[in-house]
Amino acid sequence: MYKVMLIDDEKFIRKSLRNRINWERLGLHVEAEAENGMEALQLIRQIKPEIVFVDIRMPLMDGLSFIREARKQYSNIHYIITSAYDDFDYARQAISLGVDDYIMKPVKVPEVESLLEKTVHKITEEEISKQLKEKMLVEGMTAATQGKKVAAIAFYVEETDGIELIIHSGLQEILNQEKQVNIYRLREYSCTDCYVYLLSGEELEEHWLFEAAAQIWAMLREKEGTAAWSEILPKAEIKAAARRCIRLLKSKIFYPERKILTKISFGKENEKAEEEQLNQIRHVLGGIYRQLPNGNYTAIRGELMLLPDLIVSRNNRIVMIESYIMELVMVLERIAQQEMDELETDIIFRHVREKDYLLRYRTEEELRDSLKEMIRCVCEIRDKGERKELITDIKEYIRNNYSENLSAADISGVFFLNTSYLSTLFKEKTGMTMTTYIEAIRMEKAKQLLLNRELSITEVAVYTGYSDPNYFSKVFRKYTSMSPRKYREEAGEDRE
Repeated sequence: MYKVMLIDDEKFIRKSLRNRINWERLGLHVEAEAENGMEALQLIRQIKPEIVFVDIRMPLMDGLSFIREARKQYSNIHYIITSAYDDFDYARQAISLGVDDYIMKPVKVPEVESLLEKTVHKITEEEISKQLKEKMLVEGMTAATQGKKVAAIAFYVEETDGIELIIHSGLQEILNQEKQVNIYRLREYSCTDCYVYLLSGEELEEHWLFEAAAQIWAMLREKEGTAAWSEILPKAEIKAAARRCIRLLKSKIFYPERKILTKISFGKENEKAEEEQLNQIRHVLGGIYRQLPNGNYTAIRGELMLLPDLIVSRNNRIVMIESYIMELVMVLERIAQQEMDELETDIIFRHVREKDYLLRYRTEEELRDSLKEMIRCVCEIRDKGERKELITDIKEYIRNNYSENLSAADISGVFFLNTSYLSTLFKEKTGMTMTTYIEAIRMEKAKQLLLNRELSITEVAVYTGYSDPNYFSKVFRKYTSMSPRKYREEAGEDRE
């Protein structure tokens, strides 16, 4: 079980949280309570909890100060802020500290339990990912640090069939023409279509890496994708090489004309431009946080639509882009939390929750458009208004009948409405077409069915409303960025 700490200066609040939440069902146990940040700092060293509920306003040391101090020693704890003060300036500070969510008092049990389920799922995924990465890096360091120098090289290729063999054998052949170079593939280190390799040797040289990448692309016959490599480093910095390589590869959205990316310099002029850009982002977010308590969603929508252009900019480093996209998602989740269930949340935000999701985008314009569409979808869900009950019934009908040959015309007949009118209404009230919603429900169900290895992929296709398994595989790959077979393999590994 994961350990939980409750921090609040009101004993009644702590007792209420302890007694009203079904912790055991969630795989959690309340290990300790504290009434202020100072007391909590002493306890946290002893119990090392995975999750901490912490109030913002407390005597001696408030919640935000406590998190700042605790972060210095324990960076892997998940924090949930609670407060009776509807002050989004505090929420802004909390997000900058990396908290998982922000709940207003009085807390509601279903909301807390739903949030805890997501947090537990997140912790489990992080543990699996950490174990995989640590295992791979340890193996990689053993296999690839026999020389004085190390580097990492990565290829993102949108078409994956047979690619791994071409890249791996090609690298070995090309690099070994120069001098002995040790090569190790970091499997599952990044997303499915990304191939990351650790390289080491006594005298690695950058021009070898460039020539290797160029020849690999010649072998791949101009398939869609990009290559990048880290700078050559002392072997003690092998972990940094892998991280920097992936970070550089993500910057391909700003250089779609390039097949090969080398180190991008970020000097003082760039730092000044980034600071100006980030000040604008903070200004816009500050306006949004001030408007949220008033419910002025028309103004909020206008401010939100400014953010994608400010965030996705060559002036910003990739780490900052990812950080502010995460904050944007947290704001959108808060706006629509009363209107969306967990399945709809998964559908709308699935792209930005994938591992190294920035690699999926070809250009900065494509990423900006995706973020703007996400904002439009959430705002339209939030504004759906008087026909909410009808749309809820239609969604329920689709979820109960997704395996049938559904169409907008069929559904409009069931509800005795004009097809054109219903299609327009559904798009207005949900932010997506009825066809897109049906497809998303089918794909989410397919992901669940694929975990059952007794079912063939053809059977999964039929159960989710697709008579043609090839078409099902095409739709599934478009939705998840991997084939049904690959998804089943990776999901199986995570569960072991």
